[in-house]
Amino acid sequence: MKLMKKVEFIKSFLCIMDLWFISCALSAQEINLAGEWEVALDSLDIGVTEKWADRSFPDHIVLPGTLCEGGYGIPCSFKPVMDKGVFAQLKRKYDYVGAAWYRKEVHVPESWKGKQVFPIVKECSSF
Repeated sequence: MKLMKKVEFIKSFLCIMDLWFISCALSAQEINLAGEWEVALDSLDIGVTEKWADRSFPDHIVLPGTLCEGGYGIPCSFKPVMDKGVFAQLKRKYDYVGAAWYRKEVHVPESWKGKQVFPIVKECSSF
């Protein structure tokens, strides 16, 4: 009998949590940041000292995506050979190791004034 009560309690608790999460999701407002962003490669790591955060960048990239997909980095000069070892030799089209700066202008709705806003950026690093 006690086991049944625990199971019923857990079911009720999970239903309440589901409803709470759904209500939070419905009340949350989001701005989709996908699309074209300005980008600058900073292989010398000088962006902070030269205050790159205060400037625009002439190059653009579509996010979500990677620098490789955007064509940034050093082109791979490797010529693949089609044999059994080909999977050990797979490589990206472009290689880049270092910092990269991204910039996008976002218009925040007037209705958000005085509210807490939390930017969430996913998958900042790709290897």
